Amino acid sequence: MFNMFNKNKNNTNNEEKSVEFINNAAEFDSLINKIRIICGIDLEVKKNTISSKLIKFACSNNISSFKELERQIDFNQNLKQELFDLITVCETYFYRELKQLKELIYMIKLNPSLRNILVAPCSSGEEVYSILMLASEEGLFNLNITGIDINTQIIQKAKSATYSKRSLYNLDSYLINKYFDEENDEYKIKKHLFSPTFKVVNVFSKEFLELGKFDIILSRNMMIYFNEEYKFRLVDNFSKMLNFNGLFFAGHADLVPSHSSLQKEYSSSCTYYKKI
Repeated sequence: MFNMFNKNKNNTNNEEKSVEFINNAAEFDSLINKIRIICGIDLEVKKNTISSKLIKFACSNNISSFKELERQIDFNQNLKQELFDLITVCETYFYRELKQLKELIYMIKLNPSLRNILVAPCSSGEEVYSILMLASEEGLFNLNITGIDINTQIIQKAKSATYSKRSLYNLDSYLINKYFDEENDEYKIKKHLFSPTFKVVNVFSKEFLELGKFDIILSRNMMIYFNEEYKFRLVDNFSKMLNFNGLFFAGHADLVPSHSSLQKEYSSSCTYYKKI
């Protein structure tokens, strides 16, 4: 916990930007609440670990208090985006939770009209390209996939489609050779094969709802960062964006709140939800 008005001098790599940071517990709590209101991410359980990162971030931007940081993200969009990038760094890999992805492909084969897909969040693109690769192996083409995330840095990585060997550890040599070009110990998706869309979007923003309607929505292991209120708001947004009989796939770690427009379905390999 923080000591009220405990002053610590924090040095950054740039001494010209070194500031005396006023570490105030009430202001810190207010900032954490502000972040939750904007993007739904609940940092309450990470307070002890995230505080030092936020202080370092503030000092690097010549900001001397949590109160001033909260004030500035109201009008400085670049600063707000940099803050989101800081708190949403994550790691994923190809063919993650493969049984669920295979079930999705099976559903598309049964109903070829299911072509418009949203992946939210898409992280650095592995899940989007995994779907496209699995579809290609089944002779399914022309899928329209949009991947969104609140983190600008990983959206840029998704657009570059360049990955480390570690991200590909679930793929055999056949798939790697077919879908990737090796460049300086990295692996780049053969861009002529796929053309998904990637965008920086907050799932609780007006822009998100304006993305349009989708036949399938995947949102895997994002709800674990939200409290019950924001979980329901997210699922409610998804229900509005799904076409009738559209499908929603959540992650195995996600606890999906009940919603009147979504009916839980069971397959031999996973569960999913259908818009009713």
